[in-house]
Amino acid sequence: MPGPGYVPPPSIGHEIGVMFAGFGSMFVGSLLFWIWWNIALKREDAAEKKRVEGLRARGLLDKLSDETKDKVVDPEPEPAAAAPKEVTETTTTTTA
Repeated sequence: MPGPGYVPPPSIGHEIGVMFAGFGSMFVGSLLFWIWWNIALKREDAAEKKRVEGLRARGLLDKLSDETKDKVVDPEPEPAAAAPKEVTETTTTTTA
């Protein structure tokens, strides 16, 4: 005996509502995670700055600020390139 054929859902509005509720819950969840992540990053950054200041106060870290660190020139210059070696030409003779 064949099935009843195509049976439409009882309410298309309900199906669409469930779909948009899923989209909305994912959006709200993503937004809440983004807010939590930014708060966590700010706390971590503050803790890192406090740790670095503590190290500098104890003299365990140089006094250079983060902005000038990139501007400091390396005190050890690169070794000079070796002078090119002279090429001596050698000749070979073949006898037949």
